[in-house]
Amino acid sequence: MSGISVKRLMALGVSGLLALTMAAGCGGGGDTSSNTSKTPNSQGGDPSSTVVEKPAMDLKGRVIEVRMFGGLETFTEEDGAYYNSVKETEEKYKCTFNFVEMPILDLIAAVEQALADGTLTADALDASVLRVLQLKLAHGIVPLPETG
Repeated sequence: MSGISVKRLMALGVSGLLALTMAAGCGGGGDTSSNTSKTPNSQGGDPSSTVVEKPAMDLKGRVIEVRMFGGLETFTEEDGAYYNSVKETEEKYKCTFNFVEMPILDLIAAVEQALADGTLTADALDASVLRVLQLKLAHGIVPLPETG
């Protein structure tokens, strides 16, 4: 496991959340040309003004494989904590998530392989980990580290 940083290993622990955030921001081949919507301005002001929302990405039925270690049922079972969010995301972005549970050592090996073959860059992985950690810190899921 030499050559992989602690920060990169932490990415594996949040793979499910990371996958959903990546899917929400996924690009590459999606069509946004016809999905732009406008909503009335609810902030007061001119009632005829509108707020333009970011267009929804059409992933054209793409299947997104999400590899994770544990917690699969929270995404795949109807009473799971994230099941409804997954279904709403699939509908909004016209895609399907395929959740696959894997042993942690296989996940680590897959990340290392992706880094080695260039499928994943260290910068992209670092940015994803940072994004997830910022969300977790903002919502009190993980405590702020002590400085010293």
